[in-house]
Amino acid sequence: MLISADALQELRSVDSIIFDIDGVLIDVSDSFRVVTCEAVKLYAELILQWEVDAPLLKPTETELIKSAGGFNSDWDVVKAVMLFYLFKRFKHGSKKASELRRLKPSLDEFVKAVAKMGGGFENAEKYILSQCDAAMRQKIVLEWNPRLLVRLFQELYGGDEWCHYLYGFRPQYVKGSGYIEREKVLVDASLIPKQLKLAILTGRTKREAELALRKCNIIDLIPPQFWITDDDGLKKPDGRALWILLDRIGSKSAIYVGDDIDDLMAVLNYRQWAKSGYPKVLFCAVLSDARSESKRQKFIEYGTDIISPDVNFLLRYISSLRELGFNSRNEST
Repeated sequence: MLISADALQELRSVDSIIFDIDGVLIDVSDSFRVVTCEAVKLYAELILQWEVDAPLLKPTETELIKSAGGFNSDWDVVKAVMLFYLFKRFKHGSKKASELRRLKPSLDEFVKAVAKMGGGFENAEKYILSQCDAAMRQKIVLEWNPRLLVRLFQELYGGDEWCHYLYGFRPQYVKGSGYIEREKVLVDASLIPKQLKLAILTGRTKREAELALRKCNIIDLIPPQFWITDDDGLKKPDGRALWILLDRIGSKSAIYVGDDIDDLMAVLNYRQWAKSGYPKVLFCAVLSDARSESKRQKFIEYGTDIISPDVNFLLRYISSLRELGFNSRNEST
């Protein structure tokens, strides 16, 4: 565990913890990351009738997309990747997945270009359109249906049992159990210090968040008014989301626990406009997934306050600090 000296001092006085969900409370390596890849494949194969003889996107590459920033929503990742391949399809005239992967530009080059523009789907779209003439744009538009693409994602994730509850419709293109069934709990609820206030800041929808918190057995610990989800319209890395939560829970000093660069940027953006006297917010990056190790250096470069192997290690550490502080006060009296 890495922790700065300033963070160590502040950590002793935090009164609240704000959790991200994916990669912090819930392991989504076999759900959202796989669904992102499968949604791209299904759209290409079923809707566009391409020859998908190779993966257009691999689960490990979803982290590459997110590294550009602004891609906290997996729906935006799916849309950006599909738009990228539609551009390559009309640029090179191929409908074969293995060829499209090999042809320029590479996914890495695309991500770097989008990152330079500020990241996020809107900039990905601007970049693609800037590379197209009018005729190519028209061809792309005819085969581009982002709403259907997101629907495929939702059907894959929710499956027969949960799709209607989560998104309000029955699966049409996908049958069987959803990838939501593959998610695993990461947090040990018994380790959460009872004296701390708890909140949630996530890119999940409200109902996705609800199911995750139930699975973690902590839904009774965090009232819905202390959640900010995708339904609230404030998306990370917008720092205002943190301010709203801090105000609602009445916090003076908090720690936000996330696993993504956008989580860190939400804290940094909050600090940019937080005035004197505003609550202080530390950021803890958790590296629960082995693939998250590739982010470690970037977290260090940005001056992340705390880097923890997982959320439980952090919770144990906070409890130990509070216990030491309590004992010290007892000894002083």
